[in-house]
Amino acid sequence: MALNKIYSEYSYRIALVIDGSSLIGQRLMSGLCRRATAYPNLLVHRYFAKPLVQESVARLIDWEPDALVVYCDDVSLLRKIRTALPHAPWWP
Repeated sequence: MALNKIYSEYSYRIALVIDGSSLIGQRLMSGLCRRATAYPNLLVHRYFAKPLVQESVARLIDWEPDALVVYCDDVSLLRKIRTALPHAPWWP
């Protein structure tokens, strides 16, 4: 809940869950960061898929993103995130 209070002035939160070692994940991160720089009401928070443990998933859920961009090959992680945040649109 603390993160929501800190970033309450932002109108749109996007959670980016990527495999940090992949080139496509790095390009997604770069593109979203450029977009966030151009639009100050956009806040992007990055989560790496490989070390995403239960505490990180809980932080992601507590942050309550408005949208998810997910690029990883861990199907169980995708299901866990999707069931925890059913309201958030996402682009797998």
